[in-house]
Amino acid sequence: MPYTAVDRATSMLFARVVGFLDVEQVLSVTARLDARLAELGDRPQGHCRLIDLTEAKVASPDTIAALGREIINPARRTLLARRVAYFGASPLLALQINRLCLLRPGMAVCSDRRAAYAWLHAGACPGRATEPLH
Repeated sequence: MPYTAVDRATSMLFARVVGFLDVEQVLSVTARLDARLAELGDRPQGHCRLIDLTEAKVASPDTIAALGREIINPARRTLLARRVAYFGASPLLALQINRLCLLRPGMAVCSDRRAAYAWLHAGACPGRATEPLH
């Protein structure tokens, strides 16, 4: 399971993915991240997500397909982030995530944490974190 944190002041949800995720884990992780949104109170629709992929492994085609289904799942519309920035991915994983970014606006793969924060804040995400969540 990835590490997750919520910063209510900036409406930011942070996750760090480590290792290889299979399809079952994708569903579990998605549910866990969505459950953390309750910590944002009445502002879940305006939140941003910062996803650290520095220690993540390249995903199988089935795992990428499962992620894609979760991204466009109509049942999750009220839980969608305003913007999602992925960073630290290996070149192949970045290609996989870039394909997912085509499924809906407001998603991007960034080179590092600083670039991801800059991209999130350029999209008028609520609040402005001065220090990255850990």
